[in-house]
Amino acid sequence: MITDSYLKISGVQSTVGQVVDIDTWAKQHPLPHAKKPGESLTGTDIRQIIGIEGKSWEPEKFRDPNLLVNMARNSLDMARLKPSELEAVIIVTGTPYNLMFDLDTMDLMQRLGLPDHLTPIQMNAGCGGFARAFNLANRLRSRHTLVICYQLTSAYAEGNGLERYRHNPHHPYAKHLWMSPTLFSDGAATVVLTQTETQQGHCFYSRDSQSFGPERDSLGSPLVHFLGGGAYQVGGEHDTELQCYGMEGEAIRTYYLEGMFLNHQQLQELNPTYLKQIKRLYTHQASPRLVHSFLEAFIQQTQADRNLFCTSVQNMGNISAASTLHLLAEDVRQGNVRHGDLIGFSVVGAGPERGGILTQITLSD
Repeated sequence: MITDSYLKISGVQSTVGQVVDIDTWAKQHPLPHAKKPGESLTGTDIRQIIGIEGKSWEPEKFRDPNLLVNMARNSLDMARLKPSELEAVIIVTGTPYNLMFDLDTMDLMQRLGLPDHLTPIQMNAGCGGFARAFNLANRLRSRHTLVICYQLTSAYAEGNGLERYRHNPHHPYAKHLWMSPTLFSDGAATVVLTQTETQQGHCFYSRDSQSFGPERDSLGSPLVHFLGGGAYQVGGEHDTELQCYGMEGEAIRTYYLEGMFLNHQQLQELNPTYLKQIKRLYTHQASPRLVHSFLEAFIQQTQADRNLFCTSVQNMGNISAASTLHLLAEDVRQGNVRHGDLIGFSVVGAGPERGGILTQITLSD
C-alpha cells in the first residue's frame, strides 16, 4: 500500500568500525577457496569475486551496546529532544546481541532511561529493515520515534564463530557460506523521526509475497538462510552448524535489480518528478557489483543526475539496514545535505522485502 508520509528526519548519527583493507582481512580470516581445495581465498580473490576493497571490522567496539546508546543520545540532541519525549523506539537488526524475548530492545531502552510504559518494538530484519521501520513509524503517528539499526558481523564471525563458515558440510548453502562474513561488515545508525501536521513526502513497503510478478516463484523465501536455533531445529546434532547466514546469490541478484526498479516505479507514481526534486537518493549498499550494475542501468534509463547517488560498500562492505542512514549521516556531516532538503531512500532486503521513502530532513540550527 502506498501512503503519504508525515515524518521528517530531525536527527541522524552513524558509526562504522576500523576499515581494514581486504588483503589484510583475508590473511587474518582465511576462508576456503571452493575451486582450489586446500587453499584459502586471498584479498585478490575476494576483490575479483565480490568487488570490495575493505571491511569495517572492529569486534570490541561493536560488542558494547553503549555504542548504540551514545549514538541514540547524539541523535536526540541533534533533534533537541530528551529521551522522555520519545513515543516509540524501533530496533532493526538481523544480528542481535541476544536472540530471545527482544532483549536487545529491553536493554537499550533501560540504558536510555526510557519510561516503562513505552512499548518496545524489535524487528529481526536485514537490509530492508529501515523501510519497514519508517513505514511502521508513519502509521504509529507517534510524535517522535527513535530507530536504531545495527549490523554486528565481526562479533558473530570472529573466533569460533568463523569456523562454522570455514568448514560446514551440514548447511544447505555450505559452498557459499564464505560470502556472508566476507561481504557483510560492522555498522550502526540511529535516526529520529518527527511527526508533522502536514505531509512531508511519501513512503511505501512491500513484503513481495504476492506482488513481485512471475519471477517471485523462483526467488524462494527467505533469500538468506539462518536455519538453526528455532523450533524446527532445537538443539539438534548440527544445530550450531545451521546457525550461519547462507545466501542465495542468484536470487538475491534478481531481487535486488528488479526490486530497485519496482521501487522507482512506485516512487514515480507518487511523485513523477521526484528525481528532479530530491537532493540525494540513498540506495541500499548490497555489494559493489550489484550497486554498480543497478546505478548504471538506472541512470541510463532515467537520465538521473549521478550526483544524486553516493556509495560506501566497495570501501567497507555491506552494513545492512544501517547502510543508507550511514550515507545520510556522512552527507549531513560534510554539508552535502542541509536543513529543508528533500531526500529519498530505496532499499531491498532478504525477507524478501523492499520499500521507498521520500522525506524532508529538518535539522536544528
